[in-house]
Amino acid sequence: SLSDSIYIAHLPEPKVEIDSLLFTRQTHVEMSMGMKGINIYYTTDGADPTEKSSVYSTPLDIDSTCTLKVMAARKGWENSTIAAYSLMHAGIVPLHAVLLHPPDSAYMAHLDTSLTDLQIGSDASDGNFLGFHGTDLQATFDLGQRKALSSVSVGYFENMPGYIMRPTEVEVWGGNGKSGFSKIGGLKISPADSMVGCGE
Repeated sequence: SLSDSIYIAHLPEPKVEIDSLLFTRQTHVEMSMGMKGINIYYTTDGADPTEKSSVYSTPLDIDSTCTLKVMAARKGWENSTIAAYSLMHAGIVPLHAVLLHPPDSAYMAHLDTSLTDLQIGSDASDGNFLGFHGTDLQATFDLGQRKALSSVSVGYFENMPGYIMRPTEVEVWGGNGKSGFSKIGGLKISPADSMVGCGE
């Protein structure tokens, strides 16, 4: 039939440029398409965007942790796939960190500085990852003064064919260093998790 022969073109995902996925004040987001007459719809509450969502018109300055989702739409075309970006506001940035064991020589990143530089790796080859083999990642963080924590977020990269595995457990200990540390939170990581939070 005629309807079977009509081809509806599929729009590509919008181009999204984000200053930083991890930020202390805010991050700047710009979106664009390679052709005119296309609307870019977005959400920041984790819901999938539809044609009833906010329409992108000017750059966004995002100042809180959120999941940004974007989609392109044009009449007569099939909508693009939905792209998602996890943006994280860093509430407390430690003054410095100390790794208690050296990382694997293939994944040394910037050693201790990697834990406080607000850089998130995109994959294991970009030089921003710490990797450990045969020993656990253990580090201490100096917050400068006593501060209350409600949560701690931990990110990791996994590439099973490349033998890069996710951690199986995260523990958070706290204290002033002089009188020792006590465990304040922890979580065992299931295979389905991609981002974890630890808290009291």
